[in-house]
Amino acid sequence: MEEILRIEGLTKHFKQVHAVNDISLTVNRGNVFGLLGPNGSGKTTTLAMLLGILKPTKGQFSWFGNGDAVENRIRIGALLETPNFYPYLNAYDNLLVVARIKKMDNPEPRIQAVLETVDLIERGKRPFRTYSLGMKQRLAVASTLLSDPEVLVLDEPTNGLDPMGIIEIRDLIISIANQGKTIIIASHILDEIEKICTHVAILKDGKLLQNGLLSSFMGHHNTYLISSSNVSELNTIVGSIGSLNILETNLDSLIIEAENGVDGSDINRMFVEKGVYLSTLQPYQKSLETLFLETVS
Repeated sequence: MEEILRIEGLTKHFKQVHAVNDISLTVNRGNVFGLLGPNGSGKTTTLAMLLGILKPTKGQFSWFGNGDAVENRIRIGALLETPNFYPYLNAYDNLLVVARIKKMDNPEPRIQAVLETVDLIERGKRPFRTYSLGMKQRLAVASTLLSDPEVLVLDEPTNGLDPMGIIEIRDLIISIANQGKTIIIASHILDEIEKICTHVAILKDGKLLQNGLLSSFMGHHNTYLISSSNVSELNTIVGSIGSLNILETNLDSLIIEAENGVDGSDINRMFVEKGVYLSTLQPYQKSLETLFLETVS
């Protein structure tokens, strides 16, 4: 896959505070890459360095194989903070101002296109000051799309939104990703990252703790949750079956991994042959919350 971003040893110190400490990772074209971590973990500082707002203490990064050249920013749309729009202008006119700042030629068709993308064609005719938080955030995303960038960089795009606003922004990001855009999104909201991202990096205290394909972290291959009235008996039986392996023992269930070629029906048959009928047999995958807590604890 084509490499969009490479980060090597990126570090940022503010006097005695090590905000970002020796981060290295890569983002490929088409990834929806989540920077995940609690407040103060270094997410925003990392994005600020990547966008040229802050200068790294040490380390380096390269966009599109072209280093940190200023011209790279033309190919990137970024939302680090909620932008300041004119409260008395509607969505179209506010984007027209943004287009003039970007020195875009004939911006009107593109403004119409991005307003349609963020579902503000009709409601966006009202003044900005009347918008809900969700509408304001959708207009902010529209402004990042205006120059049709290859990459979107979004910092906490659902922060402060109500549940409906969160759903709207999440669906919008997924829709944009489906158009082939590469998206880098920083968030501390685990559920949103899990629903949106293909890849994830977990940060804590400025350090990179985990990095890679999200699905590879969420559970072992061919993993199942099983239960019956007697968990101790399940332990004994799984131990006697060479093609099964216990990953985790809970109060009323087991998480097991099966060898390649062994599926759920095979597992059910194995237990029936041992005289045990399972009350639960289902594929198992960790939640991102579980992964996160295991990583940062």
